[in-house]
Amino acid sequence: MSANEVDRYRIAARIERLPLSAWHNKLRLIVGTSIRLATT
Repeated sequence: MSANEVDRYRIAARIERLPLSAWHNKLRLIVGTSIRLATT
């Protein structure tokens, strides 16, 4: 795993630990999309 991949997984893990709120799902969608685009 490269350093960029580790950073992406750390960001995703931090988002998962945040309390749920109105913006939580939107943020997960944005981050998930950017991770998928970066890995393709």
